[in-house]
Amino acid sequence: TGDKIIKSLTENSSIYYVEISLKPLTGEMSETLIHNMLNIRGLSRTIIDQIIERSGGNPFFIEEVVRSFIDEGAVVRTNGEFKVTEKVKDVVIPYIINDVLMARIDRLDEKTRDLVKVASVIGRNFFYRILTEVAKTVDGIDDRLTYLKQIELIRERKRMEELEYLFKHALAQEAAYDSILQQKRKNLHLLVAQSIEKVFDNRLHEFYGMLALHYVKGENHEKAEEYLIKAGEEALRSSSSSEALNYYQEGLKLYLQANQDTADPEKLAMFEKNIAIALYNKCRWEEAVEHTDNAFRYWNIPTNPNKVFTLLKSSMNIFFLLTGLYQFFKNAKHIPSPREKEMLDLWYKKGTALVYFDTTRFFFHLLGSFDMPIKFDIAKSSDTFSIFTGSAVIFSWVGVLFTISQKLLMISKRHMDENNIQISMNYQTVYVIFCFLSRKWDLEQQVNLNTDFIDAALKRGLFWEATNLFGWLTHLKTLKGDFSGCDSMIAKLFHIGSTCNYDLATIYARLYITIYYLNKGRLSEALIEAEREYFISTKNHSELLELILLGTKAEIQIRLGYFENAKESLKQAKFILEKREFPAPHELVAFLISQFMADLFLLENNPNAMNKTSRNDVALLPKKAYQSGKAALKIIKRYPPYREKVYRLMGEYHWLIGKQKKALKWWNKSIKTGEAMGARPDLSRTYFEVGKRLLEPGSKYKTLNGITAEEYLQKARTLFKEMDLQWDLDELDKVMSARG
Repeated sequence: TGDKIIKSLTENSSIYYVEISLKPLTGEMSETLIHNMLNIRGLSRTIIDQIIERSGGNPFFIEEVVRSFIDEGAVVRTNGEFKVTEKVKDVVIPYIINDVLMARIDRLDEKTRDLVKVASVIGRNFFYRILTEVAKTVDGIDDRLTYLKQIELIRERKRMEELEYLFKHALAQEAAYDSILQQKRKNLHLLVAQSIEKVFDNRLHEFYGMLALHYVKGENHEKAEEYLIKAGEEALRSSSSSEALNYYQEGLKLYLQANQDTADPEKLAMFEKNIAIALYNKCRWEEAVEHTDNAFRYWNIPTNPNKVFTLLKSSMNIFFLLTGLYQFFKNAKHIPSPREKEMLDLWYKKGTALVYFDTTRFFFHLLGSFDMPIKFDIAKSSDTFSIFTGSAVIFSWVGVLFTISQKLLMISKRHMDENNIQISMNYQTVYVIFCFLSRKWDLEQQVNLNTDFIDAALKRGLFWEATNLFGWLTHLKTLKGDFSGCDSMIAKLFHIGSTCNYDLATIYARLYITIYYLNKGRLSEALIEAEREYFISTKNHSELLELILLGTKAEIQIRLGYFENAKESLKQAKFILEKREFPAPHELVAFLISQFMADLFLLENNPNAMNKTSRNDVALLPKKAYQSGKAALKIIKRYPPYREKVYRLMGEYHWLIGKQKKALKWWNKSIKTGEAMGARPDLSRTYFEVGKRLLEPGSKYKTLNGITAEEYLQKARTLFKEMDLQWDLDELDKVMSARG
């Protein structure tokens, strides 16, 4: 268990994991420990040296040797003091800790020794009621347990409203367990399992995992498989996805061992489906899709539709939809069967998983299921509704045909059951994503963030929906400069991540902290968060998140003046892009903007860039900046939220190459879109850029739209103060100081 925990931490959460190397005690420390435990005179130097030598500085070894002296009567306690007896001359100090422990156990009387061995089969910790049920033949159990506590072999505590004991050290339990003959050990495991079933029959669900373990070790594969499945179901219900994954994987392995040639496809599909769901909850997207496809194959459902056929079929469906297909929903009365519900739920989960690692497959996956909802009554089927609204977001997600998305959402709203938590939450999440991507930003009054509603959704397991709802709303608030509401949104994401054990919520929380700090101008903090989150994402093999973070990190580094670091971040992002066939617009936008900013930085900081006689690499800087600017403009057609920023950068580009009139046109465009959308952080920075440039000695213009440089700077200052953008205020003050 310890090794598994360490492996999981180093792979998935290494930023929170610190390994402390415990070195052996020195000889002097070991001797101090011996004297502190016994506090006696008369223990010979030879014996002390033997203990130190054989313990190798292991404090537990030393403790057990000293206690063995007391067990053997070589040291006795008289009138509150320890004294050495003649028996100390006959003491043999073992060479390994296991021998010390076994020697202590062997010195117990037979019945007490048997009790310890039975306890070791139950585990490191064992409930009193289970022990007394299994060890019925042992008399005086209470007195024996009291004695074992006195000699510090076990400890007592209360857990799950039960009296429980535990071995003081795992090695003591292992030593006792290893001393039992294999057949007897197997029989004891079966007896322990049967006792748990008897004693805790009214709360058996709390012990499914324990029962599975004992039946596995007792080699009753049928019962083991039964309880592994039940333990997996219970773990999924309680959002313990890691445990559920382990139970189902072990259950599948056992089932295949017992039924190599006669395995039931239905049973195999059940295992694969639940493994996929556990992986999906752990954000292990590619593995989740792999196991989802396995389940579909056992159900004889095609998993990779022909792309040409899918496009033709979907185009026809869209045409009918836009010309009134939704009328057919009025005639669709079919309610999905339990199997169809399973299939629809898994199909939807597969789509949400594909979003994070393969946009092309995601596009064709949802297009391939575009006509599924027509078969069912979407008003009464949560799963069908989810797929239909999921189809609505396809077109927004890939940055095309926002009109189709809007049409699909209108149809969804007409048929939605607002009293159905899953339907209502699904619609709301998709609607928020659509509004964000299509720049319909005046939506907050239409979003239900009532605590009871969100809690009800989380109880239904709608973690992905809740995470995306709060994530995209946080992003929207940062772009609008509504920073006061961001803290509570991010806190909610952390809450979902911790209480629901849902990793994606924690990942989103950290991502949006980075974006929050960037928009707030708290650049040093933003860089720390970006580097931390990037490190975690590399461990999780999440290339989509890596690409977004590298682009974001590069922008932070450029604004801080760490240009060489920014170049390295962009280089890493390019490496990821080379492996992705068709990245989605939201994956690309941060990288393309940062690349444009980097080229502008080089253009502005190289005085010979516009000199036609400059060396070749310098002369190419304007062309390179133009190309990266063109790429940024192209992406914001498909991903509109960053239009103000790109328009401002295009203004900077034209100003730097001497085309000031064009620069003013781009800045005017940035201002108009920023004012219309309420995108205050970028709007204020455009005001600042315009004011700063108009004040330059080489400026041919003194106003833009009749507003002077000073007035633009004052507009910027006002907004900077309103949003508490201290970094920007400092930059503005530098400009004003330079003017004298």
